[in-house]
Amino acid sequence: MDQRIASRRWMSQPMPCVGQGEHYFIGQLVNLSETGMMILSDQAVEEEPVDNTLGGVQRFNVLFPSDHGGTGKVQIEADPVWCEATDNENCFRIGFRLKSMTGPKNLMIRHWVKYCTH
Repeated sequence: MDQRIASRRWMSQPMPCVGQGEHYFIGQLVNLSETGMMILSDQAVEEEPVDNTLGGVQRFNVLFPSDHGGTGKVQIEADPVWCEATDNENCFRIGFRLKSMTGPKNLMIRHWVKYCTH
């Protein structure tokens, strides 16, 4: 079983996750840590093992509220590590391990973990 490296924090409000071109909705970010995250989605991740993950690297944007009333976004690369159905047949929980991020992306994630979660 995977062990969590950093404690997860629940988002104060769900944050949208959208595809690279922002043309399609992927799900809602509901918890976050400096090393991983969980989203709720209406699509399951296929179980195709790639380096002990479920479906290989996923790339998407997470839209966070900015400090100035707009939206800040960060492009995320993450490996899905688990996927489970919820009681709602059209909803899935998907756990992701964030790919290593450096510089501004890492600082943004740390900021959101500290200020946008409880």
